[in-house]
Amino acid sequence: MFKFPPAVASTYTDLVLKEPKPKTSIRKISLPKTVAEMLVKRHEDIENLKELFGEEYMDLNLVFASSCGRPIEGQVINRALTKLIKDNDLPPVVFHSFRHSSITYKLKWVGAT
Repeated sequence: MFKFPPAVASTYTDLVLKEPKPKTSIRKISLPKTVAEMLVKRHEDIENLKELFGEEYMDLNLVFASSCGRPIEGQVINRALTKLIKDNDLPPVVFHSFRHSSITYKLKWVGAT
């Protein structure tokens, strides 16, 4: 378990990274080549940010982090998703819905539906 340092001193919420409860939740996944390429690009971007910020970059070994290395909190993701939905006249969804749509597309991909 890792407790992230608070972004502001007056916060009342702890952001924690921990192992999933059932060990079966840890699994390997297949990624399309385009996603793998995006992750390689993201790694390069992070290395550039580390160089730019130097000691001010909080290196927590995260793939999805703010430009200074801190974790991106749920409310930030939710605001961005809400804006994306509004700007593109899309039906409203919550972020967790993507987990379910992901498995649906994987099942279609392997011909199970």
